[in-house]
Amino acid sequence: MRMSEYKLFAQRVGLVGITTAIVSLRGLIIIPILTKTLGADAYGVWSVIIHLAIIASGALWD
Repeated sequence: MRMSEYKLFAQRVGLVGITTAIVSLRGLIIIPILTKTLGADAYGVWSVIIHLAIIASGALWD
C-alpha cells in the first residue's frame, strides 16, 4: 500500500467511526427533547407506535 492509499483508508475508517458515534448518541440527545416537548404520556404513546412500526416492518421482511 502506498502512503496516499493508507491515508485515504485511514480517513474513511475515521469517518465511519465518527458517524457510528453520532448515530449511537442520537438517542441521548433526542429523548430529553421529546419528553420535554410531548410530555411523559404523549412520549410513551409515541414510543409504543414507533416500536410497533419497527416490529411490523421486521415481520414483513421475514
